[in-house]
Parts: sequence; C-alpha cells; structure tokens
Amino acid sequence: MGFDLGIIDDPVKNFEQAHSPVIRDKIDEWYTSTFWTRQAPDARILLTMTRWHHDDIAGRLLRRLADDEESDQWTVLRLPAIGAQRGLGFVSALGNDA
Repeated sequence: MGFDLGIIDDPVKNFEQAHSPVIRDKIDEWYTSTFWTRQAPDARILLTMTRWHHDDIAGRLLRRLADDEESDQWTVLRLPAIGAQRGLGFVSALGNDA
C-alpha cells in the first residue's frame, strides 16, 4: 500500500539548481520513477515550491496536463510574494509578476 497524501516541499533548493538542466531532469526522474509509483489508489499530491524556472517540476507537470487529458489533474494555487502585493516591484525569476 502506498501513500494517500504525498507532499513535495521545495524540491529545488535555490536559483542555481533551478537553472541546471541536470538537476531538473533528476527531480523529474525521481518524481516519475519513485514518488509517483508509490501512491495508493485515489491518492492526492501536494507540490509546494518557488517557481524559479519555467521547466521546473511544476512546469513539466502542467505541460503534461495540457498535452494529455489523461495525465494527472492539478489545481494550481498561486500565492504572490508579499512584495508584489504591496507594490514593491517584485518580479519572479520567470519574468512575470510574482
């Protein structure tokens, strides 16, 4: 029997790791070959992270969703940085308003 609720919390440590194709590929490989295979039927997955790069694990999972209706379904909850909420001009690493 696997997990009913799997939580992935900040799989990328920093900006440098996020911009490494090798690290991004390793995280994706871990997700698909290890983490995802250990879930129980009807399990839920929570992924919480800072979006440092468009090709991070969140970006890859959302692309799979867009490309394949039968892939995992995701609900995205976006929590902008406090600086953006206060009009301090925060811009995320992705180049959009946080």
